[in-house]
Amino acid sequence: MKTTKMTLLAGLVIATATVRQAAAEDIDWTGYYIGLNSGYSFGQSDAHYLYSPFSSYSIKSKPTGGTVGLQVGANYEFQNHLVAGVETEISYADVSDTIYDTLSDAHASPGNSIKTSSDYAGTLRVRLGYAMGRFLPYITAGGAGAHAKVAATDGPVSQSDFQLGWAAGAGVEYAINKNWSVRAEYLHIDLGRHTWFAGELWQSSSALTSETLRFGVNYKF
Repeated sequence: MKTTKMTLLAGLVIATATVRQAAAEDIDWTGYYIGLNSGYSFGQSDAHYLYSPFSSYSIKSKPTGGTVGLQVGANYEFQNHLVAGVETEISYADVSDTIYDTLSDAHASPGNSIKTSSDYAGTLRVRLGYAMGRFLPYITAGGAGAHAKVAATDGPVSQSDFQLGWAAGAGVEYAINKNWSVRAEYLHIDLGRHTWFAGELWQSSSALTSETLRFGVNYKF
């Protein structure tokens, strides 16, 4: 019995020491990193035709789909545990929506559709967080851009362009060890208002925004 108690006591001491050592492990967020991310984007395109004969026809769409990307960045942790950093990333996107082309009714040619889509996007953002041991909650904001396309079967007509705007969001990162970390992040992207098919009868103006939820993994050098 005494031997059993001594064994249990020794095990408890070792376990306690191990937990304390793990808790006391120095996680320094300072450094450069590279990583991968994957998520899902929920978009909103609020558009209307500019010429008065057609301005009453709605062309709103909600492009959605998956994204996968590569990010690189750098952090610096201050003595008060504030962490400041900069990050840039580029993502492949399979984001689209197809809606009924109400304008085709005005042309006495019903049944046509309009597809809005985006195939890649990128951001350049600053990050500001507070290190809580292995956890790093943070906020982020900066510039954003995306390659967008509008295509209609009534014609057919299509046009693509690279739109610029801004991004802001928040996330939390968890350090598995001194090199590897995982994170969850939310980003709101606003690409402002853009004019499509300038000079044409179907000239239109759209405002594109999106909400993106994604997860990622980073390797710190």
